Amino acid sequence: MTSSLGLDLKARRSAAKLTQQAVAAELGVSRPTITQWEADVHRPSPEHLRRLDQLYGARGELLKLAEGSPGRIEPARHLYVTDIFRDVADALIERLVKDEHGRPLGWSRNLAASSPGTLNTAYVIRTLQLLDDGRVDLHSLADILDQDRHPDGWGYRIEEHARPEVTAVVLTALARLGRLTDVDNDLNQLKALVDDFARSRPFVLAVALEGALAIRPESTVAHDLTRYLLNSRTPHGDRMLWTMTTSAPSGRTTPSLAHTARATAVLRLAQPNTPHQTEVDEAVKMATEWMISLHKSDTGAIELLEGSETRPAIPIHHFTAAWVIRALASVKDVPATRLNAALDVLWGSYSPTDRLWIWRDEGSLPSWMTLDAVSALRVHAEASLLSPFSTGTGGDIS
Repeated sequence: MTSSLGLDLKARRSAAKLTQQAVAAELGVSRPTITQWEADVHRPSPEHLRRLDQLYGARGELLKLAEGSPGRIEPARHLYVTDIFRDVADALIERLVKDEHGRPLGWSRNLAASSPGTLNTAYVIRTLQLLDDGRVDLHSLADILDQDRHPDGWGYRIEEHARPEVTAVVLTALARLGRLTDVDNDLNQLKALVDDFARSRPFVLAVALEGALAIRPESTVAHDLTRYLLNSRTPHGDRMLWTMTTSAPSGRTTPSLAHTARATAVLRLAQPNTPHQTEVDEAVKMATEWMISLHKSDTGAIELLEGSETRPAIPIHHFTAAWVIRALASVKDVPATRLNAALDVLWGSYSPTDRLWIWRDEGSLPSWMTLDAVSALRVHAEASLLSPFSTGTGGDIS
């Protein structure tokens, strides 16, 4: 006997030897929807319960639930996002790797593992900062980040050369802790890492720009990186959008939802301070209209960040749904179905058992994925709050 509807549905599906994708296709819903039902995030409609009863051979047990009859399964209890955030903070703190003396060493890329790294530690520091959780001495972890620094920044691994996308994330974490003593020099070093290869990769430029904006939004470096990101768009019909790389021959690539959403979300952060205001507004408007028009699911994506003789290639994962939410949450008149589609995918990747977000293709718990999810949910929550004031009142409210 299971203790919730979600567990019961999962057990019956497993007994029927059906995958989530197969059930989703049979019912005409998305796979993340099945995940949410089985995680007790949402409850199936009565019609879906009737169809699941037939599909799983439940002999009327699920049908009784659909008809409102008393049953042994308790309905799901919906949690506030603040409850989820508290659980996430707890899970991250529990997964802090320590040495044999109990000293903190940081966090792993896969939070289920025990091999801490600089970038992953910076990701979790940023997440705990967003969650406003002060139970971990982040300054002691900042000392570890400082120790791993190359003369010109940070790399994915200690033995690698510095990379702009890694350096930007670590600098942001340190800046929030008040640990940058020479901000101008740090920003100039970040810009120096943005070579010709980096300028061809919208992902690298967006991460670098987001870091510069978080540290000093009015800086020349932030303005220059904004220009680089605008220049990394490619034409697609009558639109200028972002692809994985600008180095591909013209006409051979299609717009990337992951890269366009990320670039748009970051450019929105640049809007109040950039001298490129008109072009940024135009680029954001064009990209927003394109993202709203899409009706495909906002799934995760993977690309290979090319290497060279001195640095190996790096696989980069993108949590597309989180970036779509960040790009669209504060936009007026976005169809609710469009934003809800991205939210469904985001929640479908949440693991209530682990209390973190999961990359389901491989079952890992990426540190960056939980940061992306928390960032998106904060933006969505803030955009959903309405003030008692309105525009055009003609006077002050007293």
